[in-house]
Amino acid sequence: MAWSHYDLVRSPWLSRQPAPVAGALLDAGRVQRLEAGQCVYGEDDPDAGLFAVISGRLSVEATAGPERTVLIDILHKGAWLGQSAQSGGPRLVTVRARSAATLFLIPNVVLKRVGHDRPDVWQAVSNLIYGQLQSAVRMVARLLTASPAELIALRLLTLAEGQPPFVAVSQSELGELTGMTRKAANAHLALLEEQGLIKRAYGKVMLLDVEGLSTIAAA
Repeated sequence: MAWSHYDLVRSPWLSRQPAPVAGALLDAGRVQRLEAGQCVYGEDDPDAGLFAVISGRLSVEATAGPERTVLIDILHKGAWLGQSAQSGGPRLVTVRARSAATLFLIPNVVLKRVGHDRPDVWQAVSNLIYGQLQSAVRMVARLLTASPAELIALRLLTLAEGQPPFVAVSQSELGELTGMTRKAANAHLALLEEQGLIKRAYGKVMLLDVEGLSTIAAA
């Protein structure tokens, strides 16, 4: 499993943890392969635990009123997500595979066993959950204050993290991720394309000028 350890230990969250803690977590997990469309877990699912994306892409969806579910994020290689039963409450989102994917799972029952032997693991889990909350708050703040062009650039950069120059996202999905209609998102993508920053293709966007997009996103 050296290949998965190498990828996961370089992830932003795990790379910041003390080596003994990171090692204990990596030794505790198992690999699971998913087919496209397969659900990792659903909203209100009581089963807790952590997982990381080794390969493939996952959709993160949330309920937005009666009978409506919206796409709020797309996870790719190196991303960690989850919570422990110690943090309380059922799952807040639904996560499913957008493509064939390979995950690294640490079920809650295993996480509790590791935490019993190494209490400092709970600080690492707390850091992960805080990071998830921090990212969510920052995104809400940008959604409320940024211009449509800034939001499009920001989302493209976030989705491309770790896998430029292509972002596998449709125009309607990008609109959903930024609170816009497909038509509005397409119009802003067209402007970015005219500026030579991106190139649109079916179901994906190619980033031609990451620095230029970063300048727009930070405006």
